[in-house]
Amino acid sequence: MSDRKNKKTAAWLAILLGAVGIHRFYLEEHGRGLLYLLFCWTLVPLVLGVADGLRLLNLPQAEFDRRYNDATLILQPHGERPAVALPAPLQVNVAVGANGGDIATQLEKLHTLREKGVLTDEEFQAQKARLLSTT
Repeated sequence: MSDRKNKKTAAWLAILLGAVGIHRFYLEEHGRGLLYLLFCWTLVPLVLGVADGLRLLNLPQAEFDRRYNDATLILQPHGERPAVALPAPLQVNVAVGANGGDIATQLEKLHTLREKGVLTDEEFQAQKARLLSTT
C-alpha cells in the first residue's frame, strides 16, 4: 500500500467532508484536522473545507507533491523516484609543507574543516591518520 497522497482525493474530501476536517487528516495535518473537528458546530470549517477543496483542485501537481508527498518519495522503490544528482565528493588534500610544516597547525585546520562540515568524521580520521603517519 502506498503512502502517496492523491490531489483529487484530498480535494473531494475537503469539499464533501471538510466540515469535520477529514481532508486534513488525510493530508496528515492532524492538528488542523482536530481544529476543524472541534469547531464543526460553527460551520466555519464547512466554508474553509470548500475553499481548501477548490484550492487543492487548482494547485499544480508538482506543488501538491512538494507539500504532501516529499516524505513518501523516499519510501518508493528506486525506479519510481525521480533521479537526484548528488554532488561529487569533496577532495581535501592536506599535506605537510616543503619545510616540514607544523603538524599541530595542520591538525587544527583539519579540525576546523570538520567543524564546518566540509569533512565528515571518517574523512577527518583518514586525513589525521595520514598526517600523523608522516611523522
